[in-house]
Amino acid sequence: MSAQVERLGREAMQLSPDDRMKLVEIVLTSLEEQVDRREFSAEEKARLGELWDEGIASGPGELLTMQEIIDRARKPIGD
Repeated sequence: MSAQVERLGREAMQLSPDDRMKLVEIVLTSLEEQVDRREFSAEEKARLGELWDEGIASGPGELLTMQEIIDRARKPIGD
């Protein structure tokens, strides 16, 4: 699956900024639909809602390659 994610990341970087935003919106909508289908406790739903709102409020991030995103995600917190 990681090879697929890397390929999609490379392809996404070739899109225009508007198309990238559309792609992000599609992914976020899909994730929201997945969350709606899964059983979460009220506390989990509240926390997911907070994270969702924080992500939307943070606005567009810096332009990173998929590998840079993966590297940052793997990096221990505080480094």
